[in-house]
Amino acid sequence: MSRFALKKGDIIGVIAPSRPLWNIKKEVDLGLKRLEQHGFLIKRGKNLDKHLYYSAGSKEDRVEDLHAMFADKNVKAIICATGGSS
Repeated sequence: MSRFALKKGDIIGVIAPSRPLWNIKKEVDLGLKRLEQHGFLIKRGKNLDKHLYYSAGSKEDRVEDLHAMFADKNVKAIICATGGSS
């Protein structure tokens, strides 16, 4: 097993560094529920559900979530719920 493998109980941070979730929220919620069913804990970015025009909040909001996840030593992985535009 890799020393980087996730295990049950690990925290996965979820952020939206690009597009908003409003039109895919059901799919994202289902994916997060499945991760929880597999024993992972989910930490949602503070600004995950923001919506500003075509983005998931302002650039500052999105960067804040990214930096917060990297700074949290308990977060073992980061998943980007969306992507594709700046």
